[in-house]
Amino acid sequence: MTPPTHRASVTLTDETTAKRVVDALSELFFEDQAAFAAFERPDGRWDVTVHFAAPPDQTLLRELVGHVVRQDIASTLVFDTIEAKDWVKASLEDLVPVAAGRFVVHGQHDRHRIPPNKLGIEIEAALAFGTGHHGTTRGCLLLLDHVLKAYQPRRVLDLGTGTGVLGIAAAKALHGKVLASDIDPPSVRVAEENAWLNGAGHLVDVIRATGFAAPRFAADGPFDLVLANILANPLRQLAGPMVRHLASSAQVILSGLLTHQAPAVIAAYRARGLVPLRHLKIEGWSTCCCARSGDVTATGRQCGDCTLCCKVMAIEELAKPASAWCPHCAPGRGCRIYPDRPAECRSFSCVWLVNELLEEHWKPSRSKLVLTTSEDGLEVRCDPGFPDAWRREPFRSELREWAISGETLDMTVVVIVGQRMTLLTPEREFDLGIVGPAERIVRELDGTRVVNATVTKASDLEQ
Repeated sequence: MTPPTHRASVTLTDETTAKRVVDALSELFFEDQAAFAAFERPDGRWDVTVHFAAPPDQTLLRELVGHVVRQDIASTLVFDTIEAKDWVKASLEDLVPVAAGRFVVHGQHDRHRIPPNKLGIEIEAALAFGTGHHGTTRGCLLLLDHVLKAYQPRRVLDLGTGTGVLGIAAAKALHGKVLASDIDPPSVRVAEENAWLNGAGHLVDVIRATGFAAPRFAADGPFDLVLANILANPLRQLAGPMVRHLASSAQVILSGLLTHQAPAVIAAYRARGLVPLRHLKIEGWSTCCCARSGDVTATGRQCGDCTLCCKVMAIEELAKPASAWCPHCAPGRGCRIYPDRPAECRSFSCVWLVNELLEEHWKPSRSKLVLTTSEDGLEVRCDPGFPDAWRREPFRSELREWAISGETLDMTVVVIVGQRMTLLTPEREFDLGIVGPAERIVRELDGTRVVNATVTKASDLEQ
């Protein structure tokens, strides 16, 4: 217990304003002086509460808030003193459970609120990071839930485990062993305690390790699934060592990335034969699921007689344009130079091959459509002999459903015929014409809704 603590609270109109106020106040106080919490009210407004170890300067706080919002709102700041308690815990106890697919991350006070059809993961309220409220943790849990619907990995690694929430989630979902590691000794202790708290202590083995240096990685690998929620630079540096510890059908979930950092990290893994399958963007943070490229994937699917990718994709190394058969392809049979195929071909990933959730009618040789992912979302390449294949049912309806989801997740759905592109939204089709490799699609948004789309030179966006 701490001495009586002091509280300041204010109600604001929206989330953006609440975050601006919290950011401004957090620059004024050290971590041991104040704890901040911002929560959405049922009416859509936001409450910002600050707990102080010592009485705050009320005039200074009002002035500071007044610089961020209107002075009349700053004047509504309410100050009071609350009973002796752990003031960090007090600011976090109001955290509502966070649902991410089959998983719900919660505090002890919400243990009784977890539905029986969900996997609850209890994280002590005093642990501010890794409670599931951060965009990276939630993104990882959502993609983990997605991966486990079609894939059952046997060897799982939680790299940079922190509170252990991801390793615990995987262990509880799979009822299997998980190796978890962290460079920080306190995090190792916390993750172990949380694993036992959640009934997974016998499944989650937590070790202290830097990168992949510890012998346990070689002993427990190669891994079928790696969860890595760390930071952009370490993720780039670990791309090589990580790939050496992966099984042939492995999938990797990468997070801890600001959205603008994701392309560089994805490129580092793509260069080592891992291709992005899915990319989530939550609150300015990116989470990406990658898998090894190849004809035989974790889904067990094979190309068989399908060679449509050899027609619709451009291959720069071979000077092969899009919508023309590759000279090395035997249509319906395969690639004549497969062992020595270019790097572009090795890194190519057909979404139908690697995502078992796509039904058989999406197989390219049947649908006349090749689905691939990009940093921005989903790309649908049409066989030039069937340029309107995407308009047929059930493809058109399913593409529209993906476009609806894409608006929420800031992901695009683009149909490509040759070099001509069409951006699909829930309400419209934006015919963008021919889009060259040095050009980019720019969307005009009203909230999350796309109201216009244009094409501009990539160099103009960098200025």
